Amino acid sequence: MVPELKDALHLDLETGSIVNLRKTGPFVYGEHWSTRINCACFARGDRPVERWRPRDHKGGYKDVPEAVQRAADEGVPFVAHNVGFERALILTQLSVKYQWPILPIDRWYCTAAMGAAMALPRAL
Repeated sequence: MVPELKDALHLDLETGSIVNLRKTGPFVYGEHWSTRINCACFARGDRPVERWRPRDHKGGYKDVPEAVQRAADEGVPFVAHNVGFERALILTQLSVKYQWPILPIDRWYCTAAMGAAMALPRAL
């Protein structure tokens, strides 16, 4: 059963790498030296979308976007399209370099999986 997602934090990461994500999967991709986070876009509930870019920060706890940290602390669900990718990149990149919070799997909801469960096309 899906909880109320009205106040959820919606997250999308944009990345780059010389690694072929489709061939390696998200964890190998995320751990590769060439992989970088270009930006993270997120919005909590119906609030405006915010953008965070690593190049604007030097690393450290204070560099976690306030909305992301607050959502993690308050226990709200996190939503992404293909959660496996976002989780892998948070674990391999953002938590390591910028101290982003690591959430338990049961706090994540995947819109790709929800769509697949409704027999919607898997391609974006």
